[in-house]
Amino acid sequence: MAETVPQTASQEWRAHWTLVMAGVLGFSMTAIGSITLGIFTQPLERDLGWSRAEITSGFTAFAITSFFLGPIFGHLIDRFGPRRIGVPGVALLGIVFALFGTTTASVINWLALWILFAIVSQMAKPTIWTSAVSSEFATSRGLALAVTVAGSGLGSSFAGLYAHYLIEALGWRLAYAALGLSWAGVVCVINYFFLHGRIDRMRASGQKHAPAALLPGPTVREGLRSATFYKLAGAHFFATLLLSAVMIQLVPVLTVTGLSRQDAVWIGSTIGLAGILGKIICGSLVDHMPGKHIAAVVYALPIIPCVALLTPNDDALARLIPMFAFGLSVGGQVHMHQYLASRYLGLRSFATLMGFMGSAGSIAVGLGPFISGRVFDLTKSYDLVLIAGIPISIAAALLLLSLGRYPDAPARTDRPRPFRAGQPAAAG
Repeated sequence: MAETVPQTASQEWRAHWTLVMAGVLGFSMTAIGSITLGIFTQPLERDLGWSRAEITSGFTAFAITSFFLGPIFGHLIDRFGPRRIGVPGVALLGIVFALFGTTTASVINWLALWILFAIVSQMAKPTIWTSAVSSEFATSRGLALAVTVAGSGLGSSFAGLYAHYLIEALGWRLAYAALGLSWAGVVCVINYFFLHGRIDRMRASGQKHAPAALLPGPTVREGLRSATFYKLAGAHFFATLLLSAVMIQLVPVLTVTGLSRQDAVWIGSTIGLAGILGKIICGSLVDHMPGKHIAAVVYALPIIPCVALLTPNDDALARLIPMFAFGLSVGGQVHMHQYLASRYLGLRSFATLMGFMGSAGSIAVGLGPFISGRVFDLTKSYDLVLIAGIPISIAAALLLLSLGRYPDAPARTDRPRPFRAGQPAAAG
């Protein structure tokens, strides 16, 4: 029988704040490959003689591999619980990331490393922590998820500066090893002690037979037949296509539009901080108003930086405002995608359905940086990418606005009839 969920936000936080802490650290390294690729691009380009399209082709290999593996590992998370997959997954992710420092001048070797990285990334995917947190929080789920996914903003801010420092101090090869092993070591220890979702706790108490079936929500088949799933997946695809095209190439995008590399790295670090703020704002609002309206605004925000970056400018402060808006969008999208999926699709098959959506997202992740790199190689500019980002953002926002009410929302009732003499008064 399912456990009784605490009725107040304070009860939930007192019981599960350590789980949120583990989630923050786990989320900080879920996108370690994409966060740092822009920092490593120019050293790789210089030392190995590769084009930017060849460097970002690693993400194409990552995307193809993730496309097939996402639903499989999502099912494993639903079946075995996030702890059994996530703790070893974090350790393996750090080790394989360190192996990027061994890459040779062969692009085949580079692609092979990205395929291996894609495999282990499925064991440390965001749904490890969002499924665990969503299963333990109900009243304060929006804020709990916001704090959890804020770890990606922490990672964006920390990883870029840390990678830049390590490259300058050790060279890019040793920087890969130092970054991966040190980061994963800390995250792995904390998650070993504190990563316990409801499925993990039910298993520990002896409920070993399909505990996920006790959670609310549709089956995988029912979820895949719903229009809501495809609206969420479509919005995720469009948004991820644009974000990956710009974020993964962020330092090169900013330098080619006027900034120095040092200023570009600095601006990139502020995006992570803006992302944290975006998550907290969304998390604070979404427990009190319909999430689809908040999400539509967040998904439309990249229009601002896309327009601003079309005009060259070497003033870092002038770039700060539009890039801050971009950071708010990046952070808000990470949170709202997870939150809306948990509300519209439930928790019973959450990781599996998110795995299918992740497959769509992985195509976008693979296409985005490759397209932007190819556009730059051909035109020496990212303008075409930025122009395309405007209708892409609008399409994602419209898909989210078309969503209905939450499935578990109270049904609307007719207006109360006027009281008439002789009619019994309503109780209470």
